[in-house]
Amino acid sequence: MIRLNFNPDGPFYGRIQTPTSPDGYIKDNSVLKMIENSLFEGALYRYRDPIDGSGDEDAMIAHLEMFWSIVRDTWPEDWELPPRKTRLTHGVGIQSLGYVLDALTDGYHVNHLDRSEIERKVKAISKVAAWSGGQWELAPDDVRKWNGLQNTPNDIKLLTNLLLRAVRGG
Repeated sequence: MIRLNFNPDGPFYGRIQTPTSPDGYIKDNSVLKMIENSLFEGALYRYRDPIDGSGDEDAMIAHLEMFWSIVRDTWPEDWELPPRKTRLTHGVGIQSLGYVLDALTDGYHVNHLDRSEIERKVKAISKVAAWSGGQWELAPDDVRKWNGLQNTPNDIKLLTNLLLRAVRGG
């Protein structure tokens, strides 16, 4: 997480709020949970050494930065906003998109990812996204205002399911 926050060429540069970077607006805990989920059950797992638990940090960083650069470039205005103004940089958005990262890139080394295909699928989320305005149509009986989603396990699951349906085309 620290490397993500201090890479001037990366999408998270200076945006993660930590004790040493208090001006960031994306909560460190949200980013840590997203990374942890991917390390233990998702796309980043492939970079771990099963014997000693160490990992190829450079490949992990490259993998994360490739995906999150696509997110930043797809919604540039929202990426610049604090969580109270957009759900993209809110814990619910960071964690849900982390699951999208895993769904789209699991099983592939960063050197073999098809960036244009991932961009196409991430852009499909725009059809259902209400990051900073409008409504989330989570289910026929569950429609919420853009800021009606919170950083709770249930809301993360609901948003993840909506985003995954969008990237899978249905």
